[in-house]
Amino acid sequence: MSVLSIQDIMQDMARQVDKAGITPVAPSPTDEREALIGLDPLLASMDKQFQDARAHYHEIVKAFGMDDPMSIVARDMMDSTESALETRLIELRHDKAMQEAVEQALRVTDAEAERYETSILKRRELNDFYAKTSKRDAARRAEKEANEGFLMVVLLLMTLYRTIANTRRKLELASIFLGASQHDRTMKAA
Repeated sequence: MSVLSIQDIMQDMARQVDKAGITPVAPSPTDEREALIGLDPLLASMDKQFQDARAHYHEIVKAFGMDDPMSIVARDMMDSTESALETRLIELRHDKAMQEAVEQALRVTDAEAERYETSILKRRELNDFYAKTSKRDAARRAEKEANEGFLMVVLLLMTLYRTIANTRRKLELASIFLGASQHDRTMKAA
């Protein structure tokens, strides 16, 4: 079983967040029109009708061509919904309470954008820190393993040297004993 460091656990968690695709939500609205659509349900409904009419018009033109009577009717419907949408926008722009609400929404949006950018920067800094820490830890582990390997080689060489020295002494003693034994036989024979 391997022992995990805190950095390893934190990196695993960061990778899981990246794999899951969890990202901060992008800020909205980005302009006055989007803010008004978000604040006024009638304008939001009119915008949806305009988007649908425009999509329907493009489908009709694609299917039948620009000069087909169906295309002309679809264009008139699109123009009509766009006029109604623009009229409502003008009405809302003259409403002081609505303008204050729009300004507040855009201020909040600016603050959200700053927080979003800050969170992205912090996340990048954190990922950079984890990467540097991981590299440093890997280098330390590699150095430690290299040192341990070197010590093992030195230990094995010392053991081999002692074994050779002991074997040499035993062979010398055996040679002396054999020489003495042969000397005794020659003395007895003489």
